[in-house]
Amino acid sequence: MHPFIKKSLIVSCGGLFLTFALGRIFFFSRSTLEGIGSSLTYPFMWSASAISDGINHFTTQRASYTTLRAEYDTLYQNYLKALDEIIQLRSTVHTYESIKELIEFKQRYNFPSAILAKILIKNIDQIQHYYWVNRGIRDGVKVNMVALYQNHVIGRVAEVYGNYSKVVLITDQHCKVAAYLGTTHAQGILQGYNCIDCCNLRYVSHLCTVNDNDLVISSGEGCVFPEGFCLGKIVFHLIKEKELYHCIDVKPVINLKALRTCMLIDPTAMHPL
Repeated sequence: MHPFIKKSLIVSCGGLFLTFALGRIFFFSRSTLEGIGSSLTYPFMWSASAISDGINHFTTQRASYTTLRAEYDTLYQNYLKALDEIIQLRSTVHTYESIKELIEFKQRYNFPSAILAKILIKNIDQIQHYYWVNRGIRDGVKVNMVALYQNHVIGRVAEVYGNYSKVVLITDQHCKVAAYLGTTHAQGILQGYNCIDCCNLRYVSHLCTVNDNDLVISSGEGCVFPEGFCLGKIVFHLIKEKELYHCIDVKPVINLKALRTCMLIDPTAMHPL
């Protein structure tokens, strides 16, 4: 019970008891005095009890709220900490998955000077097809290094600066790659024409057999692009009457618009295991 209420009750009861005692001695009989005293005392006692219960309930509720609030604050801080850890883990997993295939591919070859690069900007329009990557002279990048993704050639380094480089894609009209067909081994030259989904395979003799969906593979001739890497697959071919060469369209197997990383290698230093 609240100290103030308790003190008030004691004073009130003491005053009434003194009044009863004096009244009994000088004025009233015992039964009359007790009846009057009980009638006068009950409202005070009921009010004091109600007030005391209310104060105790409020105090208890306040203590419970304070405790719950402290627990909530602790749980919320733990939640924020766990959320930070989840974000870091997801970011780590995303980064690992984006380069895992390149790392696995790299392990199959001996690339002493292989450089893993992140693609910063993609320029794909009717005039030029190229990437800007975040590796440059300071990282050992040189002109004519080849850009790969897994078993696929995606372009070559055309310009090099301190911290970044320009990679011209195989779909660019100025990019030419010596190639052959996977099944018939017919020779030709792959050349882009600024269409991200298609290149031309030129100078394939009309005497050679060409099959739909056959893979086109780099031949290594010309000393720029290494041998044995995929350039795409045949999606269309036609031989016209009195023409010396097939008309062949080749589609890159990988989505050049979706890449985020690539690997830059010096083809003169590449030695397959």
